[in-house]
Amino acid sequence: MTETRPTPSPATLASARLLAATAPILAGAGRLAESLSVPPKTLLHAGPAYWSRIDIPRSVINAAAAAAMAEGWAADLDEGRRGVLDGDFTLAPAQSHGLVVPLAFVAGPSTAILTVVCRETGALGRAPLNDGPPAGAARFGAPTQATAARLRMLAEVAAPALDRAFRSAPIALAPIAAAALRQGDELHASVAAANAQLSDILAPLLTDDAVAAYLASAGQFFLNVWMAAAMAMLNAGAGIPGSTLLIGAGANGVRTGVRLASAPEVWLEQGAARPDGPRLNEALAGVALCPAVGDSAVIEAAGFGALAARFAPAVQAAFAPFQPAAPAGTDLGIASHPAFADLGLKVGVDRAGLRPGAPLPAHFAMLDAAGEVGLVGRGRLDFWAAPD
Repeated sequence: MTETRPTPSPATLASARLLAATAPILAGAGRLAESLSVPPKTLLHAGPAYWSRIDIPRSVINAAAAAAMAEGWAADLDEGRRGVLDGDFTLAPAQSHGLVVPLAFVAGPSTAILTVVCRETGALGRAPLNDGPPAGAARFGAPTQATAARLRMLAEVAAPALDRAFRSAPIALAPIAAAALRQGDELHASVAAANAQLSDILAPLLTDDAVAAYLASAGQFFLNVWMAAAMAMLNAGAGIPGSTLLIGAGANGVRTGVRLASAPEVWLEQGAARPDGPRLNEALAGVALCPAVGDSAVIEAAGFGALAARFAPAVQAAFAPFQPAAPAGTDLGIASHPAFADLGLKVGVDRAGLRPGAPLPAHFAMLDAAGEVGLVGRGRLDFWAAPD
């Protein structure tokens, strides 16, 4: 039975109203070090900090090794892995440095990133460019020796071309998201409609054939864009004393964490569960899964993804055998955003309302624990709930 949620405090509602006042705009692209200050030889990962290097999942070690190769810090993946485990590189939470990263992806100083701005509030959100098709993609935790070259291409070729496009014609993201919800996306597990809209907008702005080919191959390009948008929306509500609005959420493959508007620098943590859902094929049925990893839970913290599952019947049907018939959590939003008001979708989540019987749900890709297969399938999990 779903629990009755407490009424949000005035401070929390004030944070949520700021979140709901945002209108995220895709405004730029470039290298991480051009816009974010990160200590030397530092790599940024999803979720809260690791308590020990022996805790780091194999998929994240692999992605960090690929990032080290792209930076020129390692000659190959084996050297990169040794560098991660030996402490040659500093690992730090991406959200604590102004970035959100998908799944096992690890970002270095030269990583190509997107910038989303909210002109009404001044809030910013940043995420890496989607690193293309699943085979060899760093975000799935099973990169190849060729992955570093892909990452360098994104930084050296794709990001400058996209930056020129965005600066010549900044792209309002909320109208795209609202239209996509009407077309069957929930903006996390399913972004096909949103991706098609964004691709149509970008196509006439791109003159480089290699970049156009990359965009055509990156079927989830919008997902990283929307992660950055969600981060910007959440950041707008940060800094209000006493507010328990979620302004951050992520998992590192060991622990999940959330951050609150009243103390954005503090992670509240608990053990990470494994997402459960359909596998890509029967051959993957027996593959052991990594616990949840990725910062894409910011999408749910903003009010979308699993909280908007009712707009995505295909996603609901796929996940139905793996979750309760009537999953809790779709009523978590507490503020009306003008772009989504006619859909009846509210934004912002109050941590005070999350309990074991009424958790924050999230949609997550499933990665293999060994870091050998990469993407196994897509699923759902109870992402975070404060203990009673």
